[in-house]
Amino acid sequence: MKKIACIIQARMSSSRFPGKSMKDINGKPTIKRVVERVSKSRLISEVWLACSKHNTDDILEEFSISNAINIYRGSMNDVLSRYVNISKNIKADIIVRITGDCPLIDPEIIDKVIEKHQNLFADYTSNTLVRSFPDGLDVEVFSSKSLYEADLYSNNSFMREHVTPYIHGRLSDKFLSGNFKREQLISTVDYSKYRWTLDEEEDLIFLNKVYNYLNDYCTWKDVINLLKIKPQLVDINKNIKFNEGTLIGLKNYKDQSH
Repeated sequence: MKKIACIIQARMSSSRFPGKSMKDINGKPTIKRVVERVSKSRLISEVWLACSKHNTDDILEEFSISNAINIYRGSMNDVLSRYVNISKNIKADIIVRITGDCPLIDPEIIDKVIEKHQNLFADYTSNTLVRSFPDGLDVEVFSSKSLYEADLYSNNSFMREHVTPYIHGRLSDKFLSGNFKREQLISTVDYSKYRWTLDEEEDLIFLNKVYNYLNDYCTWKDVINLLKIKPQLVDINKNIKFNEGTLIGLKNYKDQSH
């Protein structure tokens, strides 16, 4: 049996929305919702929270200890090194990468990506290469071998902060990328217009409303159905750009390299 480890990266020092990992969503901190939903996966062997050694993340360590969650603390900006160190320490075969700002992450989608990854003997599988799922349901699955190669060749701050550019190859016009077998899970219906991630105050209002109507373990389809019945909920955070963090990171990297 292959050891499949889910590593959830989180930090309290988000520049756009500080402290978002511990923001209350209908009675539970964001990170607790993420961990609980990931833990419903049938295929994941271990769940780890990966945060930084910075004192702002002490609260995440305290939360993890009191909730019996595996935690690793490492570099603030070299997030890739956190993944590498956890993977090596626990001898993982396959890594599932989840970000801590996705409190509607869906275990069924996670398992579908893992299954596809294993059935097709892929190096990297995700539902993000071509966007067809709502933003906030992002799942990346990759072999530890691919991760260690990425560690060797990810030679700048952007690649190391964003963990997978070398593996997914989507930015190969800007950065070095490896020669990997890449696969993707695509939804039969395109739901990419929806945005369910936590980046701004409006997102928190949106997520609280969703969890007001639905239970802790609602499926992503339950959320879609809710938004069809109550389309006004989508208006709450519709002005926030998709993938703003990555775009800001790319701009900052570009500015630094000139």
